[in-house]
Amino acid sequence: MGEEPIIEHVRYILRSSTDEIIGGIAGVLYMDCLTINLLWVSEELRGLGYGKKLLNEVENIAKLRKCKMILLDTFSFQAPDFYKRNGFQIYSILENCPVQKVKRYYFKKDL
Repeated sequence: MGEEPIIEHVRYILRSSTDEIIGGIAGVLYMDCLTINLLWVSEELRGLGYGKKLLNEVENIAKLRKCKMILLDTFSFQAPDFYKRNGFQIYSILENCPVQKVKRYYFKKDL
């Protein structure tokens, strides 16, 4: 039997000058793919480039680990346009999830 693929957790946290957590991103590297499970930026700091910075940090890690793509998902009331602006493409949409009129978007970005 061959070796089992390694699972590596990736986390990056943004802190203010007073050490307060103002954003973060977490995901899992598995085989040739990074799956982002969480990206969060403090509401008052959204739109200032912190989300893009977080995405860039984990994308650089994924490239160093020779990943072929990044996967993530988001709801229609969250940030689908943000991910589109950052080079992600929709590969699936789940309608009425978890409630009527809410969509869940599944994104990928080839590296």
